Amino acid sequence: MNAKKILTVIGACGIIFFIGWFYLSQLGSLDFFHKETVKAKQLSNTDPMKQENKEKLEKSLIKMDTQGAVGVEVTLLPDKSTSNELIFEVTMNTHSVDLLQYKLNELAHISFGAVENHSGEFHWEVTSEDSHHLVGLLKWKGSVSNDSIVLGLEGLDGVPLRIFSWDKSVLP
Repeated sequence: MNAKKILTVIGACGIIFFIGWFYLSQLGSLDFFHKETVKAKQLSNTDPMKQENKEKLEKSLIKMDTQGAVGVEVTLLPDKSTSNELIFEVTMNTHSVDLLQYKLNELAHISFGAVENHSGEFHWEVTSEDSHHLVGLLKWKGSVSNDSIVLGLEGLDGVPLRIFSWDKSVLP
């Protein structure tokens, strides 16, 4: 019976030793959790008005057209655009048309206010080649005027003209 008590005490000491060792080994990783908590607090302490204004700006950059069998969403990317280049992210969705057939650089035209600009050049770069859910970047190189930005897409899925417009103030 003494042997059973001794083995029980040794087992209990082993368990306590293991728990202590495990706890001490975790102290080194607490630094990581502390840093992540500080980052989370910093993110949550951002000014709600600034966040709301940022969200409004982002929503104002997204334009949609759902005519015909193809839905088109165009987002002006001001962070990537300059006074000599405008970059748009174009997302097209359908369940009945092969979207890969469209060369947006050939269908697109741009104007500033009421004045159409023929001096620039479009480049179409597909980033997701799904024939029914296509995403790409439409880049226009030319001199950006001080008026509103109007992007037109002609003849996409039989729709004569789709128009997307933005106020120039959205650019930096």
